[in-house]
Amino acid sequence: MREKTRPMTDIDLSGEHFQVRRAIELITELLGGAVAAADEESTDRFLETHMAVRRSTLVAQRIALTPATFVAGGLVMADLMTEHRVIVGPGNYDSDPSWTSHRLGSEDISVPSCLTAFFPDGLLVGTEPIAVQITAEDRHYIGSEDGITIIAGPDSRELATDTAGLLRERMRLRNPLRGKMISSLASGGSVVFDIIDPKPVSRDDVIVDPRVWHEIDLSIRSVTDRRDILLAAGFSTSRGIMLAGLPGVGKTAVARVVAHELVARGFTVLLVDPEVGSQALSALYTQADALSPSVVVLDDVDLYAGRRGGSSDAGLGAFLTALDGARQHNDVLTIATTNDPKAMDAAAIRTSRFDSIIEMDLPSDHAAEGILTRALSTLDHTVDVRQVVRALPPERSGADICEAVRRAILTVEDTAHIGTADLIGVISAGDYRAELPTGAYL
Repeated sequence: MREKTRPMTDIDLSGEHFQVRRAIELITELLGGAVAAADEESTDRFLETHMAVRRSTLVAQRIALTPATFVAGGLVMADLMTEHRVIVGPGNYDSDPSWTSHRLGSEDISVPSCLTAFFPDGLLVGTEPIAVQITAEDRHYIGSEDGITIIAGPDSRELATDTAGLLRERMRLRNPLRGKMISSLASGGSVVFDIIDPKPVSRDDVIVDPRVWHEIDLSIRSVTDRRDILLAAGFSTSRGIMLAGLPGVGKTAVARVVAHELVARGFTVLLVDPEVGSQALSALYTQADALSPSVVVLDDVDLYAGRRGGSSDAGLGAFLTALDGARQHNDVLTIATTNDPKAMDAAAIRTSRFDSIIEMDLPSDHAAEGILTRALSTLDHTVDVRQVVRALPPERSGADICEAVRRAILTVEDTAHIGTADLIGVISAGDYRAELPTGAYL
């Protein structure tokens, strides 16, 4: 017995996604049937009702949203909806209006993520009604279709363009990432930005050869004091510094000091995860330009930008392309670190990509005394600093010295006091230097 079927006009597709509804409508038309129209208001119907013209006659101007501007776009949209009389309708693909919550550092904010806002009085003084649609549902996906679309009446292209300019400027000023230190992590082929609040650090905390700071300051001037002079002379203000040296000599510490100094002067600092460096560095530099003036910190670049002919060829190519692209922007300072510059391809460290390569040596005895004194500064101790430094091997690093102090704190019986013998005992044991055992495992 044949089972009864419902007429296609009785099928309610109102709860389905726009793309599902559209696919079924097309299939039904091909089969000569018809489906019931959805009861809820479509985006086209919303625009035609309030703009009083057919949707096909409206003009549009789009602003792409990126991981660096994603939240800023939502904040500006929320501001406009608060400041102006507004009627809210469905978003792209007839989606119900929605807001999304984001966590920035320790703060939670909620912003529009998918809706169309009709402003009867316009957004610019003395202008006609206008609509603004936001689609911001793929926060961390570089290359997504997220964006803000300004929709104006027929023959109002100039109005749409002017309004887009207004929104871009407001997004620049409203961006919560600007002037902050942010981490950039890879996640499923995309980039996650997060505001971080690291422990304050200053030059007094890092004992290095004075020539290191001299070279650092030279590069900082290109994006600060000498910026306008360089631009007037036709030079780019962007500059690259590579800090090279053995592990533990203070490369990362120096980079973080510079980052803290420039954040205090209004720069945005992007700390780049190696996975981002190998997969999405060019896109990240585009974000750095949007947040400029900015500092891009690339730690351990030899992990993904080694010599040609190895397993890192793809990473090297992306790295070179990204550095070349960085030169097209102004006000971006790159600080890279490497444990072994000889492991890097010559093309990666030539002058056109890194203006200054600073070799950081193991500390001298005088510097080692300064590092040890600094490490002991908050402790109750009777340590003969010079005697302890003489007991250290010649190839010790600043990190080795600090670890020796940490081990002394953990191992001495009298935790309230550290003496010379305690530190020399740690040094004699040798465990403060993390080294892999030699030999082969079978």
